[in-house]
Amino acid sequence: RCWASCKVLVDVNWRPVFWGDDQGAAKAEIMDFLGQADLIKLSDADMVALLGVKLSTALINPCVVSAHFPKASGILITAGEEGAAYCFASPSKGEHSGFVPVFRTDVVDTTGAGDAFTAGFVYKLLQAGSLEALAGDARKLKEAVVFASAAGALTCAKKGAIEGQPTLAEVQALYDTSKSWYNFW
Repeated sequence: RCWASCKVLVDVNWRPVFWGDDQGAAKAEIMDFLGQADLIKLSDADMVALLGVKLSTALINPCVVSAHFPKASGILITAGEEGAAYCFASPSKGEHSGFVPVFRTDVVDTTGAGDAFTAGFVYKLLQAGSLEALAGDARKLKEAVVFASAAGALTCAKKGAIEGQPTLAEVQALYDTSKSWYNFW
């Protein structure tokens, strides 16, 4: 088993309707759970509901959000048409954070976009070899968030949570177009 070396990623997906009347207790339970995570993905709605952090603040300085989760090596914040932000800490390389604007697309259905974003990020994380390797390399980290953003954007162009998920080739093609407008090198 890998319990000692496994990393835990949590995509919050907060839905108050599923937690009953005691929202305070629900938030406390979720925050306790998130306190154990190595990597946390929050939507803008999750962030506001759980932390009370304004979107404008988080997009400018995503590390404000990571301060709520000292154990986490990384925080990803998705904000739909506003883009995505991230803050990662590497013990040996310091802190890397940034903002990625959204890929423009004709939006048909946003269902599953956050899941696609997370899947795209995990794909790049696996390519990097470890969370530590990705968190410690500012260029690869930004590339991973841009790739994730491409996956999320493509999902919005089709209807359905499952049917709307793009192929790897589709994500790679959109990601490749970003190289002309992102400065990775």
